[in-house]
Amino acid sequence: MKNYSTQSGKKKAHSQSGLYITLAASVLMLSVAGYFAYSQTKDSLEGQLDSSISLSESINNASIGKNNVKKDDAAQTTTTTRATTTRATTTTTAAATTTAPVQAESTAAQPFVYPVSGDIINDFSDGELVKSTTTGIWQTHNGIDIAADEGAAVKSMTSGTVTAVELDPLWGYCVTIDHGNGISARYCNLSEGLSVTEGANVNAGTVLGTVGKSADIESSMPSHLHFEVMQHDSFTDPCQMLG
Repeated sequence: MKNYSTQSGKKKAHSQSGLYITLAASVLMLSVAGYFAYSQTKDSLEGQLDSSISLSESINNASIGKNNVKKDDAAQTTTTTRATTTRATTTTTAAATTTAPVQAESTAAQPFVYPVSGDIINDFSDGELVKSTTTGIWQTHNGIDIAADEGAAVKSMTSGTVTAVELDPLWGYCVTIDHGNGISARYCNLSEGLSVTEGANVNAGTVLGTVGKSADIESSMPSHLHFEVMQHDSFTDPCQMLG
């Protein structure tokens, strides 16, 4: 009985020792497996994180690229619009510049003639006051007085349209003609029985009437034609217009 118990105790101790070894081995294996699982999981998560960061950077770069394209397009559109406006403005300015010389050439191309032949006995005063030999009053003389015999033909200085045929209280029988391009002329101190009527078209040299003595304001002067020229509603020296 005594030997049996000792052998049984040894077997039991040996059995328990094997159990502990097996448990320790199992724990070691579980630890190793857990470590490998943790390492793989960590690598996977880091890979996914790197992929997410790369994707985010790609998206941001793409957005920046789009914004740059839009800005470039907007700048290009603005530049094109300005260029178009500049061309339109330049074209309009060129057209306006071209028109003015044409009008000037048209005026200069018209023939001009003196309405009568004779000496100028009273000049254009250009706004200055001069003393009238008839009234003794200081006043402006807005035309020129051309000496001519009574009955001498009075001619239109250039082509135009008759706008008035009248008997003025001071200047007697008068004919006013619109010669175009802002120029009009008034032929005064004529005789009764004028050769044109209001609305008639005349040419350079067309006879309007004859020199008379109907202008009471200059009745003390020798026989003459009082001749006035206006340019854009301002009196101008007829001699400069006629040359």
